[in-house]
Amino acid sequence: MGFWHAVLPYIEVVLPTAVVALIFWFVMRAVLNADRREREADDAMAKEYDARMKERVAELRASGAVSAGQGPAGRASAAPDAAGSAPAEGGAGARGAQGDERGDAGADAREGSRSNDAEPGTHRDS
Repeated sequence: MGFWHAVLPYIEVVLPTAVVALIFWFVMRAVLNADRREREADDAMAKEYDARMKERVAELRASGAVSAGQGPAGRASAAPDAAGSAPAEGGAGARGAQGDERGDAGADAREGSRSNDAEPGTHRDS
């Protein structure tokens, strides 16, 4: 009995698993590298966009087209409300400066949308 005759059955058993593991490793490495590059490109685009918007707002403010309490579209941006306090950072979102069309009625409508006909747990799905 030779060395290869004794070792070959073990190689035949392990080789398919090792090949599949290597393929998986290469695929995952490619996916993770692509994700990393995409995130880097997205961050670079976001920084470039932010810089351009800051320049544009500065140009508009310098030309007098927009006052210091307004954003580039002429709407209030982070200006104090009637009570004199500025909105919280990130709290109002994009619609906060323009106002929410629903107001508080949206929350009332959602709460009132539950059926009062049956008690919870008594509704049958069939």
